[in-house]
Amino acid sequence: MLTTVERARTMLRADPSEDEFLGILIPAASAAIETFCNRSFGRAEFTEWVDVQQGGALLRNYPIEAVTSIDGDTAVEGYTIAKDRGMISKPGWFCERPVQVVYTAGYILPSDATGDEAATLPADIEYACVLMVQQIQREPGITSERVGDISVTYGQADGTIPAAVRALVGPYRNFNL
Repeated sequence: MLTTVERARTMLRADPSEDEFLGILIPAASAAIETFCNRSFGRAEFTEWVDVQQGGALLRNYPIEAVTSIDGDTAVEGYTIAKDRGMISKPGWFCERPVQVVYTAGYILPSDATGDEAATLPADIEYACVLMVQQIQREPGITSERVGDISVTYGQADGTIPAAVRALVGPYRNFNL
């Protein structure tokens, strides 16, 4: 989860009685943001098949913590790893078929932080999650309401990501895949 119930409650200035509801909304908001960004943010081990182009390959998830193997070879010396961009390269590296890369990548999420390891998720992503939770609370699928002669339209319930959330997570969106 991209935030915790406690942190979301603080940012939303919510009452502790809403914790159970926030606990339901946070995973939904987190999943929507990860789907929109086409990547996972939590630190995990990933196995991915990638195309090598011009001596390099772009991985879906980053920042890269470690590369375990490339096409089954655990000797990954000689490769340059651009950790924050999710790119592996090596001069003269060429392959006509996709290669399998096993790697560890992602941030330590607020929900996974411990006394030994602090959260490393950028604050703008966490705040975007809180804004997404707020949006889901405000617009739980209802786009308009009519009572007598009075009509109110709340927004679109088409599953789109709100503009403020898109602006915050846009720099982390993976377009390469």
